[in-house]
Amino acid sequence: MTARLRLDQLSVTGPVAPPNWRDWMLASILGVLSVLEAMLLAFGQNEFEWPLITLPAALLAAALTVARRQHPLFSLLTALGTVALTGAVVWAFDKHVDALMVHAVSIIVLLYSLCRWASPRSLAIGVTVTAIMVVALALTDGDGVAASLGTLVPWLVVVLVALTMRYRARLLEQQKTQARLEERNVLARELHDTVAHHVSAIAVQAQAAQFVARSDPEASMRAMKAVEDISATAIDDMRRMVGILRSDTDRARTVTPPSLAELGDQPGSPPVTLTGETDLTSFPSPIAAAVFRTCQESITNARRHSRDATFIDVHLAADEHHVRVSIENDGTPSQRNSGSGYGLVGMRERVESLDGTLEHGPRPASGWKVTAVIPTLRGHDSSRS
Repeated sequence: MTARLRLDQLSVTGPVAPPNWRDWMLASILGVLSVLEAMLLAFGQNEFEWPLITLPAALLAAALTVARRQHPLFSLLTALGTVALTGAVVWAFDKHVDALMVHAVSIIVLLYSLCRWASPRSLAIGVTVTAIMVVALALTDGDGVAASLGTLVPWLVVVLVALTMRYRARLLEQQKTQARLEERNVLARELHDTVAHHVSAIAVQAQAAQFVARSDPEASMRAMKAVEDISATAIDDMRRMVGILRSDTDRARTVTPPSLAELGDQPGSPPVTLTGETDLTSFPSPIAAAVFRTCQESITNARRHSRDATFIDVHLAADEHHVRVSIENDGTPSQRNSGSGYGLVGMRERVESLDGTLEHGPRPASGWKVTAVIPTLRGHDSSRS
């Protein structure tokens, strides 16, 4: 995927989450720090009146951080307005008052949030107003033009960091969407195979019913009942698989193998140990495909991203209600080059399309475990295409 910074790739991709407890905690911490800094400066300089000028502005800026994602431009401009108002009051009373450092921290948080979540238009407005305000304050303090422009450097660093994180989040979202589309393309191929299998079986049963219709009516009825059952199963399979397909293109991939033994025979380290059932032909085609792909992806992840793994255990068990497969290894998940995690997205898409559940996480002792539980469909489809 080409990673080029374009304006359309900086747009907001979806609704922003509402404020949570972390937002309120951040605002509370900034507010408390503002009060403490004001008290320390007031008692240290023996001037009790000036914190009454700067403290409300700092508290308001801290409170605005709660809405920094939902209303980033309004929050930043309001906080900058408090700075301008404080400066005007100080100038009117001819006092030299230093702004609270925590107030500046709150504005930095708001600027970062603007560059991270606002629309490109709001971003341009907010950054421009901030730059003008910073330079103007430096000029009023008696700094030269060059020195005033130099004060923009730390603020530009904040902007660049925020834009980098924003672009990275957009790329990750695009890659996640691509992973879903690729998995759905695979499902489209398997849907074709499933439908072809069921239609062929229906044709065979219909021909048999016609052949014995006169000589053995009961056999003909049994054949027609088989046609009905196969049709119902085909409808179930198509509904479950078509419901998650969104792409018209198809990426070629072989039909699901009839056994998990193929995974155990593949070279690689650590070795794969299969326990429980390995034959997939007794399961309906969508379930067999989901089980095989889940095992395949989990084994690949374990070999690529787990350090010091000595084994990979695959266990498959089934009863009349559920199919359960677990893949475990004793390696330590790599923090570096640990992959994007989009293989898990594909596995979850496939399993949940069958009304199943997928869980993954560390084992109690050490290592990693992936577990998929899939309810069985209408009976068992004992033959496969």
